[in-house]
Amino acid sequence: MNSYNIKNKKLKYHLLRGALRKGFLWGLVVISFLSQIYFALRGLSYSGVISQIESEKIDVIRENKRLTGELVRKASLSTLTKKASELGFGSFQASVFIGGELKTQALR
Repeated sequence: MNSYNIKNKKLKYHLLRGALRKGFLWGLVVISFLSQIYFALRGLSYSGVISQIESEKIDVIRENKRLTGELVRKASLSTLTKKASELGFGSFQASVFIGGELKTQALR
């Protein structure tokens, strides 16, 4: 009877050990599956944020181009001349140099 108890205990031990292995493997499968779902949902939320940032980037680029065009128009010579005459500055007539000979160097 003693050997029967030992065999029975060994059998229970092996069955328990096998069940634990199966449980561990199923646990890994479940954890793997849940982590894939988690990272997929997280990736979707990040893709929404990235899409929003790209949209804002396009808006900023568009605004930059508009402001650059406006700056070029306002800094043009004809616009500056008109603005100078509105402020009371006369047109450029001639330059008068006082004190000596003007030394210039020709461009080659």
